Amino acid sequence: MRYLTLTAVCCLLLLLNSCKKEKSDANEAGAFLEIQLVNKANGQPLQLNAPLVNSFNETFTLTEYKYYISNLEVLNPVKPFAVKNGYYLIDEQNPASKTIRAAIKADTYDALVFMLGIDSAQQVKGAQTGALDPVNGMFWSANMGFMAAKLEGHSEFSGAPGNAIRHQIGGFEGQHNALRYVVIPFPTTLTVNQGQTLTLVLEAEMLRWFDAVYPMSITGNPTILTPGPTAMQIADNYIEQFSLSSVDVK
Repeated sequence: MRYLTLTAVCCLLLLLNSCKKEKSDANEAGAFLEIQLVNKANGQPLQLNAPLVNSFNETFTLTEYKYYISNLEVLNPVKPFAVKNGYYLIDEQNPASKTIRAAIKADTYDALVFMLGIDSAQQVKGAQTGALDPVNGMFWSANMGFMAAKLEGHSEFSGAPGNAIRHQIGGFEGQHNALRYVVIPFPTTLTVNQGQTLTLVLEAEMLRWFDAVYPMSITGNPTILTPGPTAMQIADNYIEQFSLSSVDVK
């Protein structure tokens, strides 16, 4: 599976819009999109508070694993459909959070695109409600905004106090922008008729967090708590965790 950087996705969307047709509005919706997220570790369902081993042979356990998905779009060559005001917190502690359901237009589609994190327009609005409520533990401050993803736990390979692992990944502007887009191509163009649901099962291999693009061992990076170059490298890693397991229309 190949994933695109923020710049590449922007170019893709500009190309699609060059047809001079506007994106579908939510009031055109007549079908549904359902995304089921399955977090995994080494191909097995992820379990919090259970021993895990990364590619550096570092043993660790996780107590939290969370990430935001937003800016959902289903694509076709003529008129992609954008899900409006969709901000979803995927929380491994909350099984219900790992299913996303949204209204879409009945149409043909060949890919899904989404952002890992919260876009800058929403970030500057500060603390909000629902998925964006500070009670969820993903909001830093009015100045720093929201984390895009969080991984926390413990490892004997961490030199931090209490052998803690604390990765709070974010940053939404300037040279420390950790927002990333993921593009999931479908195996074929799919037609979704009125009243039908396009169901996608996405697997997220959590261990890619440490090594997909950059080697980011626990020993070398036990705590990342602010935007910066290290957070951006983790962001480049974790967008590679997603793959399409199955797709269905009915």
